[in-house]
Amino acid sequence: SDLGGRATLVFSRDEAGSDELARWHGADAADWQPLLVHDESVWIALSGEGASGKHAKKLWGFRVQAVAEGWLPPAGESQALETPLSLGWRLLQLLCEHRPAELLTRQTFLTLSRYVHTSSAPQLVIAASLLVRLLKLPPSALPEPGNDPRDAWPMERMLALSGVVEAHKRQQPTLPGELLPLHIQLFAELSALAHLRTAMEPSVLDAPAWLCALTELVPVVRFLLRERPKEGETVDVVAELPQRWLGQ
Repeated sequence: SDLGGRATLVFSRDEAGSDELARWHGADAADWQPLLVHDESVWIALSGEGASGKHAKKLWGFRVQAVAEGWLPPAGESQALETPLSLGWRLLQLLCEHRPAELLTRQTFLTLSRYVHTSSAPQLVIAASLLVRLLKLPPSALPEPGNDPRDAWPMERMLALSGVVEAHKRQQPTLPGELLPLHIQLFAELSALAHLRTAMEPSVLDAPAWLCALTELVPVVRFLLRERPKEGETVDVVAELPQRWLGQ
């Protein structure tokens, strides 16, 4: 540690430190006592400043040890599956980052799609981001080329998100240059991705102008971020570009 003796450790139940459990400072071990927390997780915040000049002291730091005091197993298998997992969203994000093909199941899609249609859900941004990443997953990342599990996903709920975006714009108009809330931006992108997967032309559906434009921009961004073809590989890099753009 680069702290010169003036440091404090704060233990709390939340990351913001608003639900504080204990606070310790100083180098005297006698002032420190074991802390028993009846919870699944604890946040530890370290604060302080380094000493310098004639007041500089030998540098020191803290060592903290955490031990599970006890664990109560679920009464049965069904209870274990139904018990909420506090790290569930982080695990989903980790899987989506490193093993996205494992999440391409119909049940995963249905669960996430139901979640994003729950207006009071606290993790709308994470759920919508996961769906965007899964829908954008390139065919090269699939475990079996030519067999895309997403072809069996019902896109009706994703298509319906355009209505959620329109309702938000009517109820909470934005100023010129002002961005929509992040989850609404993601809903708009999900709606465009759903139209692309179902090969439905938004203009035919009398869709709003923003959806038509976004549906065109998605393949353009994919084109700009495309990987360089391997040696000897022939790829039609403009096949997915909007015909109107190619005509110009």
